[in-house]
Amino acid sequence: MKIRKCDRCKNPYDPYEMEINNDCANSLGIVNMDMRDNVCSGVYYDLCPNCMGDLVAWMKLNEEE
Repeated sequence: MKIRKCDRCKNPYDPYEMEINNDCANSLGIVNMDMRDNVCSGVYYDLCPNCMGDLVAWMKLNEEE
């Protein structure tokens, strides 16, 4: 199993999948899209479960509308 290192807090963690709005995630991607919604470039961040949980809470992604 590959051990990952969180890009936010720098702590090591085991791979995981977190359910967010009936989908799974374990990293953050920031992308540049063209007018046809094609991804042109991007950067990705590995996030540990704690940092991903903080991001989900901050963005309020798991709250009912």
